[in-house]
Amino acid sequence: MRYLLIYFLVIGLWDTALAQQSAVLQNNPSLKWYQLNTPHFKVIFPKGFETQASRMANTLEHIREPEARTMGAAPSKISIVLQNQSSISNGFVSVLPRRSEFYAMPSQNYNFQGNNDNGKTWYLSNVEVKWNENGPYLKQ
Repeated sequence: MRYLLIYFLVIGLWDTALAQQSAVLQNNPSLKWYQLNTPHFKVIFPKGFETQASRMANTLEHIREPEARTMGAAPSKISIVLQNQSSISNGFVSVLPRRSEFYAMPSQNYNFQGNNDNGKTWYLSNVEVKWNENGPYLKQ
């Protein structure tokens, strides 16, 4: 029984190590990395991505307080890694080391294309829609 537990522990740790390795080794070693520190986030980004990193840091700081209220607790500081060397639109969160990575490639599926409305869609998705004899209207 003890050997079986050790076996599964070693296999689990090895598999986790390989998964982290693939995420780390996908970038060119000559890529220069910078970081932007805010009170609650550390945004790590490659050279040439300064505008996007600043926008991400400002957005995260802006939404942190309302999101913390909905969760009931304020999360601790976390690193956000912006990747621009991938052809896949994706992202993930890692527990060790504690970070969140975003791949900056836009989605190739036209059904999931975002917009540049700066949060108006989110606002409208949280506004109650009412109906009367003339059709739908937004509750004020």
